[in-house]
Amino acid sequence: DVSAETLLQLPELYSSGQDSKAYLSSTFWISILDAFYQSLVCFFVPYFTFFGSDVDIYSFGTPINTAMLCIILLHLMIEGDTWTWIHWVILVGSALFYFVFALAFGGTCINCNPPSNPYWIMEQQISDPLFY
Repeated sequence: DVSAETLLQLPELYSSGQDSKAYLSSTFWISILDAFYQSLVCFFVPYFTFFGSDVDIYSFGTPINTAMLCIILLHLMIEGDTWTWIHWVILVGSALFYFVFALAFGGTCINCNPPSNPYWIMEQQISDPLFY
């Protein structure tokens, strides 16, 4: 951060923002295309992995959700400039919370959403090599 006095003394610091040098529309569209590509990969890798099988919506969605979480956490790791113990706690804690919650929800939710049933889905998924 720059102090207000420095900004008043050096108005040229504002020029990159005023001239749109710091943020270009091409950067926005590249980010959109990258996100679209990642969403296609997150969907079609499980789709073709389970193609022709009789998996239900939870067995199909669990690898997609896990892949999305891993991609989001990887993006945060790539874009982070500094690393403190707080960063590590949040990143590792997010991944652990996801797996603990998914395992607990799958192990206790016997009749949550009929006709589909998330019971024991995550437990089956993590024991299947196709999940990884």
